[in-house]
Amino acid sequence: MYRIKKRIGLFFLVLLVVNCGFSQSDKTYESLEEALKKPAQVLYLDLENLKTWPNELSQFSALRSLTIGNSEVTILTNDFKSLPKLRKLSLTDNKITLLSNSIGDLANLQTLDLGGNKLTFLPKAIGKLKNLQELELLGNQLQRLPVEIGQLTRLTTLSVQRNQLRSLPAAIGNLTELSELQCAENLLSKVPASIKRLKKLETLELSKNQLTTLPNEIGSCVALESIDCSTNLLSTLPDSFRSLGALTDLDLSNNQFEEFPLVLYACTSLSELNLGYNQLKALPENIHQLNKMNELNLSENFLTQLPVSFGKMQKITQLDLRKNQFSQFPKPLTKCKNLEELDLSFNLLKSLPQSIGKLQKIFEFYLEGNQLQALPSSFKQLKLLYGLRLNNNRFVRFPKVLYKCVALEELNLMNNLMTTLPDDIYKLKSVKKLVLNDNQLNALPNSIGKMQNLETLMLENNKLVRLPESLKNLAKLRRLFLGGNPLSQSEIRKIKRWLPKTQIIFRNK
Repeated sequence: MYRIKKRIGLFFLVLLVVNCGFSQSDKTYESLEEALKKPAQVLYLDLENLKTWPNELSQFSALRSLTIGNSEVTILTNDFKSLPKLRKLSLTDNKITLLSNSIGDLANLQTLDLGGNKLTFLPKAIGKLKNLQELELLGNQLQRLPVEIGQLTRLTTLSVQRNQLRSLPAAIGNLTELSELQCAENLLSKVPASIKRLKKLETLELSKNQLTTLPNEIGSCVALESIDCSTNLLSTLPDSFRSLGALTDLDLSNNQFEEFPLVLYACTSLSELNLGYNQLKALPENIHQLNKMNELNLSENFLTQLPVSFGKMQKITQLDLRKNQFSQFPKPLTKCKNLEELDLSFNLLKSLPQSIGKLQKIFEFYLEGNQLQALPSSFKQLKLLYGLRLNNNRFVRFPKVLYKCVALEELNLMNNLMTTLPDDIYKLKSVKKLVLNDNQLNALPNSIGKMQNLETLMLENNKLVRLPESLKNLAKLRRLFLGGNPLSQSEIRKIKRWLPKTQIIFRNK
């Protein structure tokens, strides 16, 4: 028994020593002074607020990961050979203007992050990083990429966002392992045809450029799942888009589309589409062929109605139609039984149909900025409604039908024409946030003190001279907004005594 115990004791002792050894080598050092005590054992080093590149780094021959960020470093070492095992180099948010050819000596480097610096070009030696998988160049001042970038044949992620690139080199087509290409916020006017060789590309980010067309060769990127071409000058899509069967997410917002791109019907996996802020005046009758569409954004166009077939889009859950020209509620929507979020704000609606009660899964409903004066009685059928925006309409009376919306927690009736609230407003039992700013309220009913779940009450810019003492019963009230009301100082002091745990806020209009 003694021998067994002794062996067990030795086993745990060895295990302890081994674990201590691993924890020491796996530690990330954040102090150069501490790391220099045993530089040969340091694998991970994370430094900040440096004035210059520390020459002592040449002592860390075993280093695998080096991070230097938020520093004044402008020029890097010419001696990267001293870091032969480095796999990750992160130099974000410095002031680096020059990357030396020595960068090519990091033969084992897999991740290079140079985001947030002041680089205007990359050295040709960048092409020597044969094992590089991730290259991050976001937020520099690059005007071109060297053709040698095409030698990084193991690269899976390339980010050149927020630079000054006017074109991409054709050699980018050699990056056949690339799965993510981020080129947003540049000056690109075209995409090279060589993109057709990127068979593994899944994410393509081209937003905020100057693209007028996309190359027909893009259809060869059959693995594409997400494309963002928002904020460009596109008015059509190439026919080859029909080959993008894996595409699920497409953002074409803020372009110049006057007609819905019919080629998208062939994108059989498309579930998220953003065509907001274009020049669409109508949608095609067979739009229901997008039968996997889940989220559709058509905001800020010139739509006045929806085709009847829209009601067949049974999988749609989120629909954005704000800032169009709907003068009547689009009736086909009442057949979209799975709608959870609907935005019809800033249109020309004067009323809502009784059939709106069919939208029984609606969770968020945005109707602000219309000309509504009342809600239909069928609103009571919206038992899952959580958030409702009715601000900037023409309500003179509080819509009591909302008492039946038992899940309602956030209600915005700001900037309407109400002078009073009903005595039975306490029937809004689940409401936590009530916004009544910019009405003409001159008094609140005592019953408001029964709204036991109320956490935020906004009453700014009304005509209130006093508030009911029943407010002190609102145990959950955390914020009360009262700016822009003719309340006397004595009344304000009284309110503060009633609500010692509530933040009472006065803001200027």
